[in-house]
Amino acid sequence: SNSIAPDAISLGGSTDVEVPCFNSVGGFEISGGSADYELTGCIAPRVDLPRSLDPYADVPPPFIPSTCSNIPGGPPGATTTVSAGAGGVKRFCNGLNLTGDYVFEPGVYVIDGGQFRAGGQARIAGDGVTFYTTGGARVAFNGGANINLTAPTTGDYAGLVFFGDRDDYGENHTFNGTADSTITGAIYLPAGDISFQGDFSGDNGCMQLVGNTVAFGGNANISTDCSGTGIDYAEVPGDVRLVE
Repeated sequence: SNSIAPDAISLGGSTDVEVPCFNSVGGFEISGGSADYELTGCIAPRVDLPRSLDPYADVPPPFIPSTCSNIPGGPPGATTTVSAGAGGVKRFCNGLNLTGDYVFEPGVYVIDGGQFRAGGQARIAGDGVTFYTTGGARVAFNGGANINLTAPTTGDYAGLVFFGDRDDYGENHTFNGTADSTITGAIYLPAGDISFQGDFSGDNGCMQLVGNTVAFGGNANISTDCSGTGIDYAEVPGDVRLVE
């Protein structure tokens, strides 16, 4: 987290997180409950660091189509397939509310304003997809939703499942999911505040978080390992310590 807040990274509730390391320009705190964590790449959370370099600073925002699209509803119980179209980019204006079963084909999906909502019974899958939030759009995934999304492995948006407008400061993005929900790739919301309140990433999942602030709460149970995937890591400047 590049926030200077004392709770720039915080854990609460019955959260259980396993990550290589916590790196914070501000602080790190456990705010109560039975929250716990395990670090596999450093001995303790790293705080009061210089600002991290943005691993995706050179990634350009996508071209945004001038027209808005919608997703037609299918028969109850049927799976709706969503295509990014011939240009590979589709725009949804004033949010996107998903309550059924959806499969997103490879491409870039722009959420322009409103709320990108996954209802409690929604099942959302996509391989090679990137969701770009802009115009104040916010992610709101319900705790009962089943989410399985994988980033592209090539092209401008390789490694990015979510890409947030760099000017959309103050937007809160909430990710809840079932125990078998997975996001393989980066949730890159550099100006946003990321909140995890439920199970996500699955066993041995690969998920990277880049946000203004990051908070874990509720019954979040997250295990992430991106070794060997080629996903870019933020370059964390070294901190200075006095040692004997």
